[in-house]
Amino acid sequence: MSAPVTAITQGEAGLLEGLATTWELFKDSLLATLVLSTALAFLGVHVVLRRVVFVGVALSELAALGVAGAFFAERFPATAPDRAFGFLREHWLMGAFANFSGLAFLIPSEKRLLSRETRIAVCFTAAGALALLLVAGSPHGMDELQILMTGDPLFVSHQNVQVMFATMIPATLVLLIFFRRFLLVAFDREMAQSLGVNVRAWDTAFYLLLGLAVAMSIHLAGMLFAVGYLVLPGAGALSVARRPWTIFAFAAGIGLLSSAAGFFVSYQMDWPLGATTVTAAFVAYLCMLVVRRLSVRIAAAE
Repeated sequence: MSAPVTAITQGEAGLLEGLATTWELFKDSLLATLVLSTALAFLGVHVVLRRVVFVGVALSELAALGVAGAFFAERFPATAPDRAFGFLREHWLMGAFANFSGLAFLIPSEKRLLSRETRIAVCFTAAGALALLLVAGSPHGMDELQILMTGDPLFVSHQNVQVMFATMIPATLVLLIFFRRFLLVAFDREMAQSLGVNVRAWDTAFYLLLGLAVAMSIHLAGMLFAVGYLVLPGAGALSVARRPWTIFAFAAGIGLLSSAAGFFVSYQMDWPLGATTVTAAFVAYLCMLVVRRLSVRIAAAE
């Protein structure tokens, strides 16, 4: 066998060995990144269609408040894992609780005195300020604040991955099983009401699923990842696709592929995983815009 061929074979073997080692070391992190990004991308289409992007941002801030509360609870012996109030240290649980509490204020209603934008601003600013105060007195306050903002899905535990599968997979399945009903409520509320659909109940169900997904994402990957994948894949899919199933399939594909690419680049370049994956999603979004622009020009030329 010639020297160049031998070198190529050895290089391929080294690459495969490196990939196997990477999988063993970071398989939980990779699974968390792929599942979170895909589920958020699927939910994000609903968020963009309903024009409630800022509700998603407010939920991210509320979830960060819940996680900050869990950090704050770690200062007290009564919240030790083996004590009665040990659940107060569970980041995802506190994030979900904060989200569900905030949803009572954020869910649209005709009887609300304040506009939705005002209520979103109230939740966002109040939650952000309280989260900062809760971590301010901690000796590791800046580290905790960085975790809230950017997260670090690279070192998630196997237990966290199990909890993620137990929450994100059922939430996505509910959206798939009742796909038409959620879509009808999102697209044409008046039509849904005329058909006897309880629009408020389906709205509440959607926001509960959204709050749970955002809380889990903040806990594992940080606010940047949660907001990025809640908006970018859905916006990109809506730029190039028109049929409902195609839009959702495009969004899920963008979420899955961009997070996988971001994970690979992060590993190779030693960059922060959350920021790298969101940047990959943004690049994918830009590509979708270019594809849309080219398709419009081609159609106009014909």
